[in-house]
Order: sequence, then C-alpha cells, then structure tokens
Amino acid sequence: MKSQITITLLALVILGYICLRVPNYFLDGADYEIISSKRSPDDRFLIIEFQSNGEEAHAPYGQHLVLSWKPVNKPKQGHIIFAGYCKKLTYSWVSEQKIAIACESTEKNNVRSRSTKAYGIEIEYQ
Repeated sequence: MKSQITITLLALVILGYICLRVPNYFLDGADYEIISSKRSPDDRFLIIEFQSNGEEAHAPYGQHLVLSWKPVNKPKQGHIIFAGYCKKLTYSWVSEQKIAIACESTEKNNVRSRSTKAYGIEIEYQ
C-alpha cells in the first residue's frame, strides 16, 4: 500500500513537471520569426536570419544572424554572430571559412553585438 502511494506521487510529480515544461518549450521560440537561411559551401554550417518580435530578445525588435550546424528554431539554440537594427541586412558565404555581413542603418549605434570568429569561421563586416 505504501509503495503504491509512493509510485502514484512520483508519477504525479513527473507529470506535473512535464506539464509545466512543455508550454515553455513551445512559447520560448515565439518571440522570433525565421526570415532566411544560407548553407555554407561545404554544407557543414548554416546561417539563419531571425527577426525578434519581443522585448526579451538579445536585440529587441532587431535582426539576428545565428550560425549553427543544423536548423534551429530560436537564436539561443545556435551561436549569435550578429544582432542589431538594420534597414537592410545582407549576409553571404565568401568561402567555407568566411562570412560577409553588411548592416545598412541610419543611426550610429544600431549594431548591438557582433562576432569576429565563430566555429573557426572568420566574420567580416562591410
């Protein structure tokens, strides 16, 4: 009898934990919209462009470029190589080991974060 109660309580705790975590998993990526993506020439990496839709993001209401080995649904699942506010954001693979990024902007401090190297890949800003 005592072991049955213990098993039931344990099952309820596990079920409660799952019920609390599942909505967070799906809602966590709701602040972002995937705009575009580009594979590296050797097909090993992927750059994904996100637009943030909420204030919780790395650069609120701005653009993010994320470098990853696989497709991701939110920026923090990969390596954020760029975050800022651009009128026009362009990016391209120059080679397997180099990425070029350009952020056309009218304001001085619109780039909030940028990497110069990630996963051994050089990142050049134009």
